[in-house]
Amino acid sequence: MKKWQVIKSEYIYQTPFGNLRSDKVVLPNGHIIENYYVNEFPDWVNMVAVCHQK
Repeated sequence: MKKWQVIKSEYIYQTPFGNLRSDKVVLPNGHIIENYYVNEFPDWVNMVAVCHQK
């Protein structure tokens, strides 16, 4: 599978917790997607503590 070609990329929103980016891309078949939105997040870990009472 061929990769998409990114023609233009611009950040819409940036925070320390994640970013929202809009890309203009060309697909391998030649179709252009004007606004392909990408959420960027840093690595993180979620934890859920469950306490049982007797």
